[in-house]
Amino acid sequence: MAMYYETVYDNLTSLFDTLPSSLPTSPPSSKLPPQLNAKDLQEEGVWYAFNKVMHASFGDKARGLKLEERGAGLTKTLSLIKWCLKELKKLDDSSDPVQYLQSIFDYRGLGSK
Repeated sequence: MAMYYETVYDNLTSLFDTLPSSLPTSPPSSKLPPQLNAKDLQEEGVWYAFNKVMHASFGDKARGLKLEERGAGLTKTLSLIKWCLKELKKLDDSSDPVQYLQSIFDYRGLGSK
């Protein structure tokens, strides 16, 4: 499963690199990069904290996520995703952060399906 995560992560990185230039870079209304809540992390664990902050930043994955910007915020978001994957791997956690990653691919037909 770890190799699958790495492949999806690499695809997401490529997707972020090819976002349309019409998307603004770091707009004032930006919610990026997501910031994990230390209390959630300590009390509920990595997956809960990650899921909560991704939901707050990108919206409800069941309704389609919204990429409204490009640039440094997305780059830092990738760092958070990579950290989360490493932490889940260390914990041998079966949670699936790929749900959010795959939902981002589905955004307006970008990336692979």
